[in-house]
Parts: sequence; structure tokens; C-alpha cells
Amino acid sequence: MLRRRGPQLSATDVRARLRDECCRRGGQRAWARVHDVADTYVSGVISGRLEPGPKILRALGLARDPATYSEIWEPPYAEK
Repeated sequence: MLRRRGPQLSATDVRARLRDECCRRGGQRAWARVHDVADTYVSGVISGRLEPGPKILRALGLARDPATYSEIWEPPYAEK
């Protein structure tokens, strides 16, 4: 399955997109009912208390990118 990668979004961007979609649908309860998630969960995500899970991300057309790590310094225990 090919995924089209768009711009990276911050957590704030995702919350704003969810808030906008809820407004378009007629509120958090209505959006939650359509997408089969709890309205309290939607509220928690919008407020920043909770992270969006797969159902919410899929409904918004988003996917979570895995975290990546890069070394910025040599640890003191590294062999020389």
C-alpha cells in the first residue's frame, strides 16, 4: 500500500484539525458518534490531555509516524 506523505503536523495541528472537523459535523458528540469513539475521548484529545489513537487519526486521514532518534554527541561509555 502506497502512502502519500504530506507535511508533518504537530500535535497542535492535529488537535486543531479534529476541532475543525467536529465543528463541521455539528459538535464533538456528533463527530464521535459517526466515527465510533467516545465523545469524552474526543474532548480529551482536543484539550491535549490524551493522544489521538488509530480511529481518530484514520478519520482525519492521518497516520502517526514512528519516532526517530539521532545521536548528537558521543556518549561517555562509547568505545574508542
